[in-house]
Amino acid sequence: MQRLNNKFKNNLETANWAESMGYYDVAVSRRYYAILQKMLYIIKRNGYNKSFEDENSHKKIKNYFSQNIKLNKNQKWYIGHIWNIKKARNKSDYSENEISREDFEIEIKEISDEILNILEGAGV
Repeated sequence: MQRLNNKFKNNLETANWAESMGYYDVAVSRRYYAILQKMLYIIKRNGYNKSFEDENSHKKIKNYFSQNIKLNKNQKWYIGHIWNIKKARNKSDYSENEISREDFEIEIKEISDEILNILEGAGV
């Protein structure tokens, strides 16, 4: 289980480095996976032991987290925006178009920072 938290930290560190270098496509992808791995870590820490390893794993993790980890209405609203980050991650990974600094800061940075802050206190 600690390995999931280490993956979260590694991905967040990589995302921050990529952002500082102007590699916004990489930063989006790593922020998305950092959030997902932190959610999975919290789920596992709270006693869920089944696997999420299948083609719908991201959706299942997000849904399980939203339904079973205590969050207030505002926090749930932010967590729901993980799909916006996933959409940007898909664009950054599969599109020929690059994520600009402006797009990263407006569409990704603020919302992902808020989600990460929520995750730091979730499921404790």
